[in-house]
Amino acid sequence: MCLPSSFESWIYSVFQPPVEDAYWAWYMAGRGLEYPYVDTVNYATQFFQDPAFVLEEFTTAELIQGFEYMGSELGCLRLKLETAVPTENRLHFVDSMESLFEKLFRVEPLGSTCLYWWSGMMSFGPPRSENTMAKDVELRAHIFRVLDKTLRMDSIECVRSSLLGLGLMRRYEQETATAIIRSYLNAPSFTESSIITLAHQALDGQFV
Repeated sequence: MCLPSSFESWIYSVFQPPVEDAYWAWYMAGRGLEYPYVDTVNYATQFFQDPAFVLEEFTTAELIQGFEYMGSELGCLRLKLETAVPTENRLHFVDSMESLFEKLFRVEPLGSTCLYWWSGMMSFGPPRSENTMAKDVELRAHIFRVLDKTLRMDSIECVRSSLLGLGLMRRYEQETATAIIRSYLNAPSFTESSIITLAHQALDGQFV
């Protein structure tokens, strides 16, 4: 696949540092500061919209490591609330995660990467913005929309991830999270006991 040079350099900075001690390599190299915030969000959005090419470009270990980096205090997920990034860009960033699940995680969940994606989204590392998840009603609405979509996918790993995400988002909008989970339980796509138990745990607020 032919990638634009700036986008390509971002992709390789995420997925192809040495696997050994990668986090410290990122930290010492200042990789989280390598690209302006707006560019980082836009590159990540572009990647999430069409992510499948990385399955051929990188090893499984590199992919798992790169996605872990995205959810770290140096990664792109921390910019969801950054007001230096225009609201429209941040909302497109969140919306593009539906494609990430549909085109990548539904096909290859990459160990526990898919499952814990929303845990990374709920992490709040630097930069410290005055904006918060509790304040940003519009961002929450877009996250819930994506979670509702990924909950309906024909992938048990995507369903598990979505239920965990809904459980984590329950602290901000209990009524919305509860409605989505109960709607799923009325016609679950997977009836395994582990899925039903996870749904009830999310309803009960057991995820923090």
